[in-house]
Amino acid sequence: MTKTVCDRLGIKLPIVLAPMGGAVGPELAAAVSNAGGLGILPLWYQDIATLREIIRSTQALTQAPFAANLNMEFPQEERLEACLQEGVPIISFFWQDPAHLIQKAKDAGAIVMHTVGDAEAAKHAVDKVIATSPSLGDMMRYGVHTPRTDVRGEIEALSMWAGQTSALVKRVQPAAEIVDEIMAEARNVISDLQI
Repeated sequence: MTKTVCDRLGIKLPIVLAPMGGAVGPELAAAVSNAGGLGILPLWYQDIATLREIIRSTQALTQAPFAANLNMEFPQEERLEACLQEGVPIISFFWQDPAHLIQKAKDAGAIVMHTVGDAEAAKHAVDKVIATSPSLGDMMRYGVHTPRTDVRGEIEALSMWAGQTSALVKRVQPAAEIVDEIMAEARNVISDLQI
């Protein structure tokens, strides 16, 4: 399965960057793609001019595949059209049903992904499925932005995303090193499994 996903997406490693609005921009998406994973840009809230600028900046930083994430809670027709015009090779839809946009993306040659939360939704998914944990149930949604290095004030009062939080960060390192470490840990876990 790993080889199939990697081959289909044109990536070397089965690592997909979460498209966290406010935290992911061209530099991080390109770094993950350059390291062999799939960088995904959260473009669903951008105006069209900014969206095009972000895509072009990413294209200037990587020749590797990357994706645009479009949140279906909001109208995405114009953003999808702009992504396709700019040559984004992979479109990632999130929340709600993107059925009315899938064929347009495929006709333009894009690979289509749709993040789903359960097996029933996966039956209707597209080229690739990104599964979330069944224990999550309904996803909690909120509109705060992820803290970045330019944020000032009461940092503790801001949102912290699941996974490795700032308290766990022991050193600053390039995305490629982080990707390599994740892959090494995954290989160790898999080799220890009793199959």
